[in-house]
Amino acid sequence: MAGAVPLDAQPYNTCGKALEVHSSSAVIVSCNGATEQQFRRYFTQQQNIAWLTFVVPADTQLTFDLVPSGSADNLDFLLFKDADGSFCRELNSAKARPLRFNLSTPQPGKGSGTGLSIGALHDSELHGDAPPFCKSVKVKRGERYYLLVNDAGGPGSFNFYLHLNYPGQAVPESISSIDARPIKVPPMARSHKYILRLMVTDSLGNPLKAMVDINGIIPKQDFSRTLSEDSIAIDYSRKTTIYCNSPGYMLSATSFTAPDAGYGGNLTIRLSPIIKNKDITLGGIMFETRKADLLPESEQPLLNLITFMRVNPKLKIMIKGYVNDPYGSDKGRARTLSEKRARAVYNFVKDRGVARSRIKYKGCGSESLVYPHPENMSQEQANRRVEIIIE
Repeated sequence: MAGAVPLDAQPYNTCGKALEVHSSSAVIVSCNGATEQQFRRYFTQQQNIAWLTFVVPADTQLTFDLVPSGSADNLDFLLFKDADGSFCRELNSAKARPLRFNLSTPQPGKGSGTGLSIGALHDSELHGDAPPFCKSVKVKRGERYYLLVNDAGGPGSFNFYLHLNYPGQAVPESISSIDARPIKVPPMARSHKYILRLMVTDSLGNPLKAMVDINGIIPKQDFSRTLSEDSIAIDYSRKTTIYCNSPGYMLSATSFTAPDAGYGGNLTIRLSPIIKNKDITLGGIMFETRKADLLPESEQPLLNLITFMRVNPKLKIMIKGYVNDPYGSDKGRARTLSEKRARAVYNFVKDRGVARSRIKYKGCGSESLVYPHPENMSQEQANRRVEIIIE
């Protein structure tokens, strides 16, 4: 590609004044405008922006490079698709959500360029020590895109290299190398919600499609979706539990509490292959004191068990109940109560559609205590548990 063409210093600081870029262009653009109000939650540092726009000439894979002119420049970007030609007119509406964005901070010795790359892993990257490139985008002929670039290092300029790969040509790689290090997100200015990018993988880190249920996102509202990666909005300081199930893998429950500040961060949940004949404790199963009545907070963990049974329809399980009686003061009562509690779990699962031929139960009393001599309530609770064995 030929060298970049310098442009005059006119501001491209609004969507309506966006610089029109052609597929053969490599241009030098100045960042010297203030961004629209709704995008300031992304650009929490200095705001020195420029808008660019282009039309795709053919079905292809879109990549581009933003290369700063100076060492102090720190480029961020948001990429939007104009679906119906009204993007600039509806910019203030909730529809204006970026298709890709990268807010990462340049790292010493890694270069300070950013953009889209064929080999990048994620649709978006947040502030901090994050990969500088996002995944490329499959685009179609005639589609229009808008690119909002911010120089957080102060008023400056950058080279914009637009790569539109025509059919029959090799897919272009980015100018800069790809850095796929894990993201560490520092505290940031408060936005409306905390954006959690959730990724589900197998034990080797390969993306894994899973049924994900999250309770407690906002009061009286839960989240349920099949995904391998997604961004989820969570109220600040809210505690959630993330349940994951995938065929051939163990059920998973992960506690997560959103911080009270910051734009967002990443969470990767790794699922382990199913192992038969191994005791698995079901966390969160609670009963009335000295009774076998399930407490309301037990519902979500048990629904997760049902989901696990449904996505693995050939599995059979044994439900085992335990009580905390470290001194064996009443072994008969302990075994009876533990059996009633195991049966309560059995009935919950059976009554919600799991065939009784797939589930058994038994009471184990105070056998196999996790803590033979509990020293606090937490250890007593660990002894007072429900386990399953996959048969």
